Amino acid sequence: MERYQNKYRTESSRLQDRDRSAPAWYYVTICTDQRRYYFGDLSEGDSCVRLTTLGRVADEFFIQIPDHFPFVTIKAHVIMPNHVHGLMRVDGPAFSEKKTNSFGSQSKDFASAVRGFKGAVQTFATLNRMPFKWQPSYHCNVVKSEKRVEIISNHIKSNPAKWIEKMKTYKTLKARERFGAETHDYAVYGDM
Repeated sequence: MERYQNKYRTESSRLQDRDRSAPAWYYVTICTDQRRYYFGDLSEGDSCVRLTTLGRVADEFFIQIPDHFPFVTIKAHVIMPNHVHGLMRVDGPAFSEKKTNSFGSQSKDFASAVRGFKGAVQTFATLNRMPFKWQPSYHCNVVKSEKRVEIISNHIKSNPAKWIEKMKTYKTLKARERFGAETHDYAVYGDM
């Protein structure tokens, strides 16, 4: 494990040779600390997320990313109770500029847009005395084909409905575990 300032730290899971300022599609997942439900809750009736005030602010700030980072285009995003999914394209005139340091153009890459978003949400929560914390870092994949862009975009849009189905399955499995396999039909249909 690597050390920084005499402390151990987790190494990045990102590809080390990938230039995050290069034009590409990025699929990002940004999670809350310990996966806490800060942004809302799911509504089974209409398969959508009922956003809290902080969830609505996170949604608004995500939509505003291109206003602050004009080299970013958003194709799809969703605010879930404990995470955010986004599909973004990094492109534009920022890439013709010469890099100024060995770490790259840090204010004009994908990571700077994510940092800006996370920082804005955290600042809003802090100023409004809302309990909130992000999980360190984020998960990111480079999307290499237009077909995958469409698949991921559809996945993001259908994420709330899929989560509700997963929750139903989880509840069914927990009920089976609690009542035993022989009586799982009662637990599933509530006929007890």
